[in-house]
Amino acid sequence: MGQELIREADEFEGIAEPHVRDLIYPSSRRGKPEMKRWERAARFINEEDSRVRTYVRLLNGVECNVWVWVAKSRGS
Repeated sequence: MGQELIREADEFEGIAEPHVRDLIYPSSRRGKPEMKRWERAARFINEEDSRVRTYVRLLNGVECNVWVWVAKSRGS
């Protein structure tokens, strides 16, 4: 599906915020209204959503947010 997961030796796993944006809004659909929606959604996830942790990682020489799902599954 094109998702690029970030994996490290310590079992850290997540997905880079720009990759999520690109999946939802391909460059052909990135108008001003869409980007305002995206910025609002990303800000909510980064600041308010307790199910997701945000880490800053260096990817290809660029710092970006990486989201990691931390909510417990129902079976846990």
